[in-house]
Amino acid sequence: MAYFRLEKEFNGDTNQLWKEIADVKNIPKYWHGHKSINIIKQENNTIEAIVEFVFPSKAKVKYEINEKDKEVISYYLEGPFKGKSIIKIDNGKLINEWDIKFNGMYKFLSFWEIGHFKKGSIDALNRIVNYLTFNST
Repeated sequence: MAYFRLEKEFNGDTNQLWKEIADVKNIPKYWHGHKSINIIKQENNTIEAIVEFVFPSKAKVKYEINEKDKEVISYYLEGPFKGKSIIKIDNGKLINEWDIKFNGMYKFLSFWEIGHFKKGSIDALNRIVNYLTFNST
């Protein structure tokens, strides 16, 4: 298993921040490794989707949106890796945690992949904060 946690300070409107991260259709806008998200089922605060990655692969993902705790948990159930990613707002910070295990041929590249995931997540957190900083009303 590979685990890492990233934090980004945020001084803006947390309600706007929550609206942006709670809409799973926004994920490809910030995480550029996600090419598209095809929602196949939505029930209450749970969404099931097929995620197409930029690299030639897809994953089945279940999203749990918890407005009370201001967090979105992404459970990667099938695909090149399994595990979960959490994005949440806590005490003026946007936090992203990954706890995943690579499958198949991706296991052999896991050392490189972890660095790639970290860089992509750092870039995504920066994109979210920058977008809201420059597009707030």
